[in-house]
Amino acid sequence: MPFSYNRYTSTADQTIFNITVQFLSTSHLSVTVDGVTQSSGVTIAGTSGSGTATFDTAPPSGSVVIIQRTTPKTKANFQDQIVNFADGSVLTETDLDNAVLGLLYIAQEADDSGATNALSFDTTDQQWDAQNKRIKNLSDPTSSLDAVTKQYVDNLSLYGATTAPQSYTLATTAFSTSGSDQVATLSDPTPLSDNDLMYIVEVGGVIQKPTTDYTITSLDGVFTLTLLNASAPTTDVHVRNLGLARNVFSGSVEGNITFDEGTLHVDAANNRVGVGTTSPQNALHLNASDSGSKYIQLTNSTTGTTNSDGAIIGLSSGELLVLGNQESNDITLQTAGSDRVRVKADGKVGIGTTTPNKIIHAEGGSGESKTFYTNTANTDGMSIGLGSGGTPRIDVEGSTKSLGFFMNNSRKMDLTQDGKLGIGTTSPVSLLEVNSSDHAIITLDGQNEKQIRAKGGTNTNFRLVNELPQSTISLEVNKETSGSTAVSRMRVTKDGVHFANGSTTGTASSSSTGLNYYEEGTFTAGLSSVSGIGTITLDTSVNTLAYTRIGRVVYITGKIKISALSGSYTNKRAKITGLPFPAANLTEGAGASAFSIAVEAASGFGSGLSIEGTIDEGESYITLEEANGNVVSITEHLFADDEIYVSGHYFAD
Repeated sequence: MPFSYNRYTSTADQTIFNITVQFLSTSHLSVTVDGVTQSSGVTIAGTSGSGTATFDTAPPSGSVVIIQRTTPKTKANFQDQIVNFADGSVLTETDLDNAVLGLLYIAQEADDSGATNALSFDTTDQQWDAQNKRIKNLSDPTSSLDAVTKQYVDNLSLYGATTAPQSYTLATTAFSTSGSDQVATLSDPTPLSDNDLMYIVEVGGVIQKPTTDYTITSLDGVFTLTLLNASAPTTDVHVRNLGLARNVFSGSVEGNITFDEGTLHVDAANNRVGVGTTSPQNALHLNASDSGSKYIQLTNSTTGTTNSDGAIIGLSSGELLVLGNQESNDITLQTAGSDRVRVKADGKVGIGTTTPNKIIHAEGGSGESKTFYTNTANTDGMSIGLGSGGTPRIDVEGSTKSLGFFMNNSRKMDLTQDGKLGIGTTSPVSLLEVNSSDHAIITLDGQNEKQIRAKGGTNTNFRLVNELPQSTISLEVNKETSGSTAVSRMRVTKDGVHFANGSTTGTASSSSTGLNYYEEGTFTAGLSSVSGIGTITLDTSVNTLAYTRIGRVVYITGKIKISALSGSYTNKRAKITGLPFPAANLTEGAGASAFSIAVEAASGFGSGLSIEGTIDEGESYITLEEANGNVVSITEHLFADDEIYVSGHYFAD
């Protein structure tokens, strides 16, 4: 029983409430109704322990009416309202009683406040005791050991019971087929949770087993019932949710949180979430406890929700990073909202195109479309692709590097910056250079004509050069109608040009078979006596003979015309001088030669002589003689205006 207040629950039309507490003055009493102090409308009367509080208007029925004594506790108020002793005054019993009672009442009020109106401390078990009373007006906790309100706990409750189970009746038409499953949406009322264990699902009068026969899932506020490996229902399906208040935390939770012994862990200190690990190293860290794979799977209502549906991102059991689309659709990489790389379902990769038609297809629009390669040793790099005009290009972007072609990591061909192509050499000195430690062969193959052709320019040479010492240039053909065996038909050596000369096995290449000289031209002939007596003058307009030298054989053709003779030529032979090469000195007269000579007299008729020309070994002129061996006499047979026709050949050194 409290010492300092009376507490009543008002009844209908009750206006008077008794005051049984002791008090020194009615001014020390106050009245509250449901915690609201009544400053007017109520009158307090009577004496200590026997008074009344009378309301002008009865409080509402059921109201809590408290008449509270509050004894002055400050020195000034205590001395003013209770007692104040003075020196030399008369000490009365009343003063002493009031002084003691005032202190007693203050003590009672403190006791009521601590033992009755406040938490008390149980000295036995050293715990605070609310004496079966509620604690109200608590603020939200800030420490893990703070007391909390019911509202706060309700907000944190993962499974707070609803007042009544949620129920659904799903017609057969509510279900659709997804793979081997049947799916339907739970919508009215909106489910309070998707915990499978809190649902009862009845199909054809048979209760289904959660997670084995059915699942409840939610995505973006849409709750789905999936009947696993089930045929389409033939009757209504009944579903009851036994009362999950909510699925997720409402409000805030501080500190680390771990679910299912590490299946999900929130690292509050570092703001990280771990799946399969309690020590996440990044904002989201997924970990497999063994060497198996770990994936994030993304699905929707079109892909289905089985293990082989949708898209996955993760780490395979072989420690490969996997970005996979498990559907028969593409993978796209985007920047600024546009496709940049597209991987088609058939494996083709498009860069700048969404419809690649080759394994790798790069599209540059109206500009260049190139792939570019560099490294630390070559920052200029090279590119392969199309120029802005559509021309296919392989570009060495730097100014010092050549373009190398490799087979099996071995360099086979080089194209230098100045346009020289080397096969088997990295430093060609001509437009095309072929180098090989074995046979360096260039083959022209095909059914039609093959050519090596020089074009362009004027007054330029086409050269076939062999710079190898003691080597040969050989022209070979296949003489047969079938097969592929070729034999040499002509060979060029240091001794000249050699021909097969009728051989079926090839061309010899000895010095005796070499055709090492060819020259053609003209020379100014002269005509004189062998002994040098007299003078024969030729017409300067008809004094030139032509010659052709092939190897050691010199062919002479043409005519000369006598314009005048002077001096004595009696019985003297004539000779044609100025030959371009002297006759060869061979043994036993082998170098001597004969010429055919015709003389046309000035009268227009032949002289009637049969004349021939001879050249002896070492001589540089042709001696004119009659065919019968007689000497051609200048005075008898040659005259002014005669024309002499020359045709023949001789053997030169």
